[in-house]
Amino acid sequence: MNMLNSANMASTQGGVSGGMSTLSPTSSSAVPSTLLITHVPANESVTITQTSDPLNDTNWAVWKADIKHMFKLCGVSGYIYRDTKRPDPMLDPVGAENWDFNDTFAARIIFLNISTSQKIHIGQDCPAHEM
Repeated sequence: MNMLNSANMASTQGGVSGGMSTLSPTSSSAVPSTLLITHVPANESVTITQTSDPLNDTNWAVWKADIKHMFKLCGVSGYIYRDTKRPDPMLDPVGAENWDFNDTFAARIIFLNISTSQKIHIGQDCPAHEM
């Protein structure tokens, strides 16, 4: 069950840098650069990573607004909304390992912010975007 079935947000946050390179003096076309997946800082304060009112049977709209801001502050929106793709571990083993860490951090943020009664509705060993 996707706890955040909302419109997909375009985001390049969440430990990703890179994009299209500019024209070089010796080239007449832009060359795509490789995305660099780095660790997001996972030492955020509890005041940033936990809502005062975890998701329950009655507070979906308020919780959803709170958690979306939390994702943005923690730099994991790209993992939640599937904008940040996992690098091929054969081509970028460090990037793949960092992506796994960041995705686990994003999933942990969700898991910390839902009530026990709601935890039965989500996968507990799945990517953040599937929660």
